[in-house]
Amino acid sequence: MKQIFSLLLLFFLFYQSIGTFAQQTNLAGYIVDASTNEKMIGATIQDLNTLRGVASNEYGFFSIKTQADYKCRISFVGYASKIIEGTLTGDTLLTIGLVKGLEIAEVDITADKKRTFEDGLSTMKLNPEMMKNLPALFGESDVLKAIQLQPGTQPGREGTSGFSVRGGSNDQNLFLLDGIPVYNVNHLFGFFSVFSPYAINSATYIKGAMPARYGGRLSSVIDLRLKEGNNEKLHGQITAGIIASSIALDGPIIKDKLSFIVTARRTYLDVFSRPIGYIVSEQQIGYYFQDFTFKTNYVLNKKNKLLLSFYGGNDEAFIKYRDKYDDSIYKSKYSLGWGNKIAALRWNSIWGKSLFSNTTLYYSNYKYNNGTHEEEHSIKPDSLIQEHKLMFYNNVSDFGLKWDLDYYALSNLHLRAGFDAIVHNYTPGASDFIDFNVSSELRSTQGKQFKNIEFSAYAEADYTPISKLNFNLGLRSTSSFMSGYSSPMLQPRLLARYQVNHRLSFSTSYDVNVQNVHLVSNSNYGAPTDLWLPIMNGIPPQYSWQFTVGANYQVAQGINMGIDVYKKEFSNLLEFNPTEIIDHNVSNWSEVILIGIGEAKGLELMLEKSTGNLTGWIAYTLSKSDRKFNGINNGDVFPFSHDRRHNISVASTYKINKNKEITASWVYTSGYNITLNYNWYVININGYSQIVENYTERNNYRTPAYHRLDLSYRSSKQKKRGVRTWTFGVYNAYNHINPFAVYPNMLDKNETNGETIKTLTVGGLFPIIPSVSYGFAF
Repeated sequence: MKQIFSLLLLFFLFYQSIGTFAQQTNLAGYIVDASTNEKMIGATIQDLNTLRGVASNEYGFFSIKTQADYKCRISFVGYASKIIEGTLTGDTLLTIGLVKGLEIAEVDITADKKRTFEDGLSTMKLNPEMMKNLPALFGESDVLKAIQLQPGTQPGREGTSGFSVRGGSNDQNLFLLDGIPVYNVNHLFGFFSVFSPYAINSATYIKGAMPARYGGRLSSVIDLRLKEGNNEKLHGQITAGIIASSIALDGPIIKDKLSFIVTARRTYLDVFSRPIGYIVSEQQIGYYFQDFTFKTNYVLNKKNKLLLSFYGGNDEAFIKYRDKYDDSIYKSKYSLGWGNKIAALRWNSIWGKSLFSNTTLYYSNYKYNNGTHEEEHSIKPDSLIQEHKLMFYNNVSDFGLKWDLDYYALSNLHLRAGFDAIVHNYTPGASDFIDFNVSSELRSTQGKQFKNIEFSAYAEADYTPISKLNFNLGLRSTSSFMSGYSSPMLQPRLLARYQVNHRLSFSTSYDVNVQNVHLVSNSNYGAPTDLWLPIMNGIPPQYSWQFTVGANYQVAQGINMGIDVYKKEFSNLLEFNPTEIIDHNVSNWSEVILIGIGEAKGLELMLEKSTGNLTGWIAYTLSKSDRKFNGINNGDVFPFSHDRRHNISVASTYKINKNKEITASWVYTSGYNITLNYNWYVININGYSQIVENYTERNNYRTPAYHRLDLSYRSSKQKKRGVRTWTFGVYNAYNHINPFAVYPNMLDKNETNGETIKTLTVGGLFPIIPSVSYGFAF
């Protein structure tokens, strides 16, 4: 345990020693939106006397050491920069408000600060307004769709929830909502994310150069931060679309003391599908999702604040049948459901001159269920005649405690340290079985729960020795207490940046990551039916290392270009053994899986225009990703299912005027890889021909390329009590049916030589789909 706490001890020793020679005056405080007091994450504060700068942290806090006569510039994407100056007589704590999109006195817009990417293309900072303006299915805005348009991100099949980042699998992406891990992030099998766009304050997407404060996944971090609620006056928004409707409210409970934000959303697909299903088949067929987000923050005093947040959401698809006999009623239901619940309590505190502390106590839960339930009741008297039930479950729950420290030691040195203690509970593949009638009863529950205690500690330093050179150095240590104590797994992180001039910069990074959980599946679909498995005897943690070189270049004012080249290797990857029959009652998971390795490499390019009436970007990715498992493909290397060689995305918004805009996005990707049985033979059984399939190479067929154009038009108008917005959209505008599944046709005879042949059919899901939504904000 001494090795674990040594990182924090070094931090505190440095904190004590640095104060003995840091004689400059501290200017600290919060950067906020001037109209709402919403905290601004990642705002830049630059001392114009020394040209040194810092950025506000995840809670809008900053601290910079400056001269007594100070002059600083504060800037943030989409907001007017602000210059503040004066004379400090001692350490000062300020709240600085920025005005959105205005040009006023002492204000300057710095074009090169408006780009969304940095460190090559390894880190992307997405503007919430940009995310809401992108076209999305059925008129619904979606933060994850914006992320999937970034370079290095390979989408899954249409209508699926998974995506791959730089050759990684679905489970290797860490989704954080206010710093809390979320295990399933999709509604409607991937068409909608669980995150309400109204509630999102900021989104950071990290694919490489991962700072030491993040851990637990190998490939990426999607760090989403919720708004805290308007502290000045009540605001709200109501949106109604053809699939779902939502409502959002935020405002003060006690002005400048206690505020809140709440959002709720639900589909009404089941309202329409129930009667249609009953007319067609005398069954009620339905699907719905719903979610609810709540957050409140209470200002204890100038240096302390409490925040409470909650998210709950679920999906359910079902088929119900009901029949009435002379003396009884029969009911049956098939259901498939999944959902998340998240709760967190935070304490933000400013200690001393420039030390910021955040303590978080949190709970995260993911549940999946799938099965049938049948009942028959007598009418008089009402009693159970028979009951049959078979339900399968896959549950994950986390209880955690996090402590994070930010110390702005010098104007060129920012230190971070902290720890994260988590109790994981996994129940993969549990089942409930009931078989009851008046003469017998059989009930059983099967499945094993696994508990894993995980402890992580980190230390991180962001150091700028000279104005053109910056380093981010970090070390993370992770220990797991599943079957006794495991030695710390050290994960070094290194990022170096060099600013050649105000237009050109280079960066390089190296990071090692460890992941103590696996997502295993019998398919490549990325469905909620996939199982989360913890590390245990015979199932080791996943490892990866990545090396990246990147560059950023400002082509002209408001036009920026980025490039990244990366190499990445994986070990201890999991696949189900193809010779094993997998059910939900596996007694020893290590006996049904195989362990392998992987490799990925690629080139990413992005050109972005961030100013003017026409904004957007063009992104291109050239990549290759392989896997190797003993027991699969004869032990030879085979392409990963997400190995899609070329990926192009184009997104643009044209503002006709301040109230009207047109948005478009176009994507093109090479096909995904699947396994087809090119070798088969036909046998005759009792006069019937039957195919016997012989699978040889894994992922030996690449489907046709995927491409799609989405369009939307948005019109807003100021009304007496608020702003009315109509949004019209078209999904898959030129009606290209993209591949979802490939399956063999029935046997045919070759007309030339009479040989038996089998052809393939590529099936798709979605044609052109128009949408419309109405919104009212007040």
